[in-house]
Amino acid sequence: MSQFDINNRWYVASVSYSDDKTPGRTFKLNDYTLLDDIIDEIHYRLPYRDKRKVVKLEYRSPSVDNKGDIVYNNFELKNRENVSSMCRTYLEFEEEISLELVATVQRTVKQTLKMCKCPLDY
Repeated sequence: MSQFDINNRWYVASVSYSDDKTPGRTFKLNDYTLLDDIIDEIHYRLPYRDKRKVVKLEYRSPSVDNKGDIVYNNFELKNRENVSSMCRTYLEFEEEISLELVATVQRTVKQTLKMCKCPLDY
């Protein structure tokens, strides 16, 4: 192995949306994927590429409780270091868990007001 070889592992992540109406999606990411690229990919996978924006992204982070059971806590992804931490955690548990993300999406105020306007000939 040369000094320039990079261990580039790919993961399949499943994302669910906080509104519970949008169907979940899956996509691939690796250890070097930037948070902005993950958010762009999640936004791209919204149905019909609607005008909602990802305003919060969380990872269901596993840990082991006192009884030896796996429990999950939501951990917000805010930067590149959080993504690296998510990948390291996944590697520790990879036989037991799937990589799960929860995206909070919403429309901008301008888009919401545009949807609320009544037609003039009403």
